[in-house]
Amino acid sequence: MTEHAFVDDYTDLLSSLSQLRSRGFQLAVDDAGAGYSCLQHILQLRPDLIKLDMCLTRDIDRDPARKALASALVRFARDTGCRIIAEGVETEAELRTLHSIGVAKAQGYLLGRPMPFSAAMQIVEGADPSAEAEEPCSPPASMDLADQMSAGSAGR
Repeated sequence: MTEHAFVDDYTDLLSSLSQLRSRGFQLAVDDAGAGYSCLQHILQLRPDLIKLDMCLTRDIDRDPARKALASALVRFARDTGCRIIAEGVETEAELRTLHSIGVAKAQGYLLGRPMPFSAAMQIVEGADPSAEAEEPCSPPASMDLADQMSAGSAGR
């Protein structure tokens, strides 16, 4: 669910979410930080996963205000047992900064470009996607930051 989703009645929504969670579903808030009511949604919905929007992650290495806000959301997530993933990571400096504030997972062009479904399935299944894909493939679009940091330093 994106934070832009319009909700008339939180009581009904929370009841529905409770039923879904009892059946094993999890809730993710997408685009966190992109709208006006992000914090209200996060406080009321208590998601299992928060996806930091690229408006917070872009240039986070050069913008102290973005870093402070993202850090606060990361602390909130940690304190409430919520997972967090950063969207739109495009530079190694952004990746390092996100790692330094406690973000363990990220996605974005730095880590992988969009790819055909068949190529993604080959990666998931452990096959070598470059051998059969019509176009060159990138790594998975979401990667553990510790793995990415290790891979980056190993290649230098």
